[in-house]
Amino acid sequence: NVSDSIAISGNDVFVANGGDSVTEFNRSSGALVRVIKDAAYDFNGPVSIAISGNDAFVANANGASVTEFNRSSGALVRVIR
Repeated sequence: NVSDSIAISGNDVFVANGGDSVTEFNRSSGALVRVIKDAAYDFNGPVSIAISGNDAFVANANGASVTEFNRSSGALVRVIR
């Protein structure tokens, strides 16, 4: 996967992977926190990521959609079409 965009929030770094996932790392240690990848998130060419409050928003180039998830838990909030 090609990493297209990153966003930093507190001690978390979120990387939008151009294929079908978002990877979260600990900014201080570089340790992998989680890879968010599931059909429900409908990631389809994620190219940009932004943080607002408790949520992350991922723009999907191929899906003409935005995936919103809780940045603390990784839980899906919604897919906006």
